[in-house]
This record gives sequence, structure tokens and C-alpha cells, in this order.
Amino acid sequence: HIITDENRFDNAMSMKDAFAIIEEWANLENVIFLYPDDFSFMRSKIWLSFYKLGRNRINDANMAACYAQNSISKIITAKPEDFEVFEIFTPISY
Repeated sequence: HIITDENRFDNAMSMKDAFAIIEEWANLENVIFLYPDDFSFMRSKIWLSFYKLGRNRINDANMAACYAQNSISKIITAKPEDFEVFEIFTPISY
């Protein structure tokens, strides 16, 4: 979601371009879409409280909990510091 945020990136993508990339990825055989479940939702609530994260970090916590639930340990991201707080991931900057 942040790749379209002009406040965070000088060269933010348009929504049209971002959706085009999503469509491209959706058609790749090695891409798996992950969805939260009850356990990952509970984990995100625990992490929000434990790490004292505010409302601006709800999406990060939800994504991180879903990744953890699916045994993902490395995350390629534009903002590695957003995931360092969870202490179980190796965030990789792109």
C-alpha cells in the first residue's frame, strides 16, 4: 500500500500502475496469496499491545502476523524498519 503514498516516496506509483503489478504477480505460478485467520488476527492484537504500536501500524502488525502464521521469515520491503520491531523477520530492503 505504501508504494502509492506520495508522502513516503518521491516517485510514488499511481494506483493504476500498482494494480498492474498486482495483476502481473497474481498470474505467476510461484506467488501464493496469504489471508489472515483467527490465530494471526489474535497475534496481531497481541503484538500491537506488546510492542506499543499505534493505529498507524495496524496494517503492518496484521501483515506480519499473517506472514508469521505462514512460516515466512524474510520480507522484501521498502521500509525494513517497519518489520524489525517484530524480531522474527529478516527484512530486506528493495
